[in-house]
Amino acid sequence: ELITDIDYSIPYLILGDPTRIQQVLLNLLKNAVKFTNKGYIRLTIQLCKKNTELLFKIQDSGIGVSDTKKKEIFDNYFQAHNYTSRQFGGTGLGLAISKDLVHLMNGKIGVKDNLPGGSIFWFTLPLLLPEKTTTTTFLQKHMATIPPQTKILLIDDSIWALRSLQQKLHTLGASNVDTAQGAEQALIMIKKQSRLKTPYDIVMVDMIMPKMDGWRFAATLHSDKNIRNTTLYLIIPEGQLGGEAKMKMLDWFNGYMYKPIKLKNLSNMLHTHFNTPIDLDLSPDELAENKKKTTGQHTPKILVAEDHPVNRKLMATFLFQTQAIVYTATNGKEAVHDVLKNPDIDLIFMDIQMPVKNGIEATKEIRASGYTGVIIACTANTDKNNIEHYAHIGINDVLVKPFKREKVQAILQKWEQVFNLAQKDATPDTTEFMKNNNSSVFWDIPDMIDTAGNDVQLSSELVLQYIEQTKKLIKNAEERANSGNTEKLILSAHTIKGSSAALSIIGILEPADLLEEAAKKGDVEAAKTHLNRIKELFIDFCDLAHKQIKKWK
Repeated sequence: ELITDIDYSIPYLILGDPTRIQQVLLNLLKNAVKFTNKGYIRLTIQLCKKNTELLFKIQDSGIGVSDTKKKEIFDNYFQAHNYTSRQFGGTGLGLAISKDLVHLMNGKIGVKDNLPGGSIFWFTLPLLLPEKTTTTTFLQKHMATIPPQTKILLIDDSIWALRSLQQKLHTLGASNVDTAQGAEQALIMIKKQSRLKTPYDIVMVDMIMPKMDGWRFAATLHSDKNIRNTTLYLIIPEGQLGGEAKMKMLDWFNGYMYKPIKLKNLSNMLHTHFNTPIDLDLSPDELAENKKKTTGQHTPKILVAEDHPVNRKLMATFLFQTQAIVYTATNGKEAVHDVLKNPDIDLIFMDIQMPVKNGIEATKEIRASGYTGVIIACTANTDKNNIEHYAHIGINDVLVKPFKREKVQAILQKWEQVFNLAQKDATPDTTEFMKNNNSSVFWDIPDMIDTAGNDVQLSSELVLQYIEQTKKLIKNAEERANSGNTEKLILSAHTIKGSSAALSIIGILEPADLLEEAAKKGDVEAAKTHLNRIKELFIDFCDLAHKQIKKWK
C-alpha cells in the first residue's frame, strides 16, 4: 500500500525544479516497490531545521539494506546484492542519478533502517520562497469546513493508512475521529454509538481487508435496520475496482474515494457532503410545467433562512424557478423579522445551525407570534430525539442535508395542497382563537391534513371521532379524579395526550401531559386543575373543529 503524508503547513508556493524533484521521488519510490513484496510504502514530506529545509522520506517494509552496503548504494552501477539484477531487474543507476540531482539542488541524500524491517530513503532540499509574495500554506488553499461535532469512523487493516487519513481529517478541522483495524471491530463500535444515541456521521471503510472486506462490511451493515442509514464511503486502492464495478449498482455507499488519498480530494468530498447545493438546471419543459401549475392557483411565499451564502443563493434561485415568491434570511433573527413583517409566508426552510439566533430559537419565537404556516428544518442531524424535539416546538417536517433538487421538490409537492387549503380556509376566527389562547399553534391543521394523506374527507371523520372519544375520556377522567383512582387517571390522561398528538392538537398536549404527571405523583388536586383546563380547551376546540369541517365541505 502506498501512503502519502504531507505537512500541510508547508508554503503552497516554493521555488525549485519540479521536474527533477519528481524524478528523484519516482526513482526512490520505484526502488521501494521493487524490494517490498508486502506491507507498505510511505512517502512523507515535512519541514525541518527551523523551517529552512524540506525533508522527503520514503519508508518501506521491504528487505532492507545492510550496514556495510549503505555507504556504497548510491555509487554508479552498484547493487546491494549481486543477484539483485537477476531477481529484481534494473541497473542500479536510479539511486546514483538521484544522489547527483539532489546534490545539484544543494541538498543531501541518505538511507537508514526502518524498524522492525525495511528501509527509509531520505533527502533534503533548501526551502526557497519567492520574494515579495505572501506566504500561503497548502492547508489554507484547501481548507474544508467540517462541523466540530462531526463524528467520523475510519476502518482499515493498515495502521499507517489509518493514521494518515486521521491526520488529514484533523488537518481539515475534524476533532472527533475514531479508527478500527477491521470490519468486525467497526461494527461493534457503530452499534454501540447507535445504542447511545450518538451515531457516527460518516464512516469510511477500505475496500480490501482480510476476513471482511469493504463490500461485505456494507452488506452486513445494511442488513441491520438499526444502523443501515449510516453514511458510508468506500476507500478504493487506485486501479483496484475492476471487476467490482458492478457492485456499485447495490447503492450501498454515499461515495467513493481513491488511494492514495490526497488532501484536496478529501476536502472536496467533505465539502460536497456538508454543502451539496441543489441542482438548478430545470429544463424548459419543467419551467413551462411549473408556470402552468401556478396559473389560477395560490402562489406560495417561501422564506429561506440559511447562513451559508452559496446554499442560500442556490435554494432561492431554484424556488424562483418554481414560480414561488422568495424571501431570504442569513440568520434566525432575520427570519423572525421577515415573518413578523410578512405573516402570509406559506413555508419556511429553517436551517437549524445559524449565527445570532439558531433555527430552534427562531422557530419558537415565530410560533409564539401566532404564525401557522409550514416550517421545514434543514439539518444534517437525523437523531430521533432531535426530530421529536423539532416536532414539539412546531416544526412540521425535516429536509436532511446534504439536499438536492429532488428532495426540495418532494417537500414542495408534499405541502402544496396545504398551501392552497390554508389560503382558502384562513379566517380571522382561527387567528383570533390562537391569539386568545396564547399558543404558538393550538391546532396544526396542515400537519393533520398531511397525516391523513391530504384527504379532507378522512380528516373530517378523524376529527369527529376524536371529539366523541375525548368527551368520554374527560368524563371518565373526572370520575377517576373524584374517586382518587390515580392509576386509571394516568391511562385517561395518556390516551387524551396520544389522540391529541395524532391530530396535531398541540394546545391540549401540554395540559394533558401535566395531568398525567400529576396523576403519577398522586396529586389529585393538581390533576383536577389540569383536567378543568383540558375541558375548557376542548370546548374551544370543538367550536373551531365544527367551523373547519363546514369549510372543508
